[in-house]
Amino acid sequence: MKSLKILSWSVLLLASGLLRAHTHLEAAAPADGAVLNTAPATLDLTFGEDVQLLKLTVTDAAGAPQDLDFTPAAKAAKAFSIALPALAPSAYTVNWTVLGADGHRVEGEFAFALDPAAEESAGEHAEHHGH
Repeated sequence: MKSLKILSWSVLLLASGLLRAHTHLEAAAPADGAVLNTAPATLDLTFGEDVQLLKLTVTDAAGAPQDLDFTPAAKAAKAFSIALPALAPSAYTVNWTVLGADGHRVEGEFAFALDPAAEESAGEHAEHHGH
């Protein structure tokens, strides 16, 4: 009987944790870890639920921010497409901050590289962990 009680508490804790789970980045293009031969025209982000995209930065390997035409989203959406400037060959880090429907801010980052001489790679499926 004691093991049943422990199991039911475990299930209850797991379920409550799932109900409070924050949104996450489901997909990005370019994907996390991708190596591209040509510069992408847009950065596409898809989240697990409707969110407000509050902050988005793209920095090169030297840490220099790229000039994005980005303004924080006034309305919540699952998908965002942001035009990118002409990117030079480099490694890039994308940092994002969203506001979920539950009122919590979630941040995350992923990286991709632009190298015309490298073998192109799609990278991961772009799910990258937000905190």
